[in-house]
Amino acid sequence: MIPGQTTTSGVGEVMLSASTDGHFCINGRANGKRIRFMIDTGASDITISPQAAQRIGIDLKKLQFTQRY
Repeated sequence: MIPGQTTTSGVGEVMLSASTDGHFCINGRANGKRIRFMIDTGASDITISPQAAQRIGIDLKKLQFTQRY
């Protein structure tokens, strides 16, 4: 399997190998725009950079920033 590439092994299952930096990343789409996702199955929160949020059409003025990451 190529690092960072996906393969399917059955219905509802996708396998992803680690990228060369050891992280599990995948290219996907959000709101129809391409975006790179880092997969962390043990994460307690989900974050997105302001630049990525703007690129996928999120209005930053409507967000309430209540946490620091």
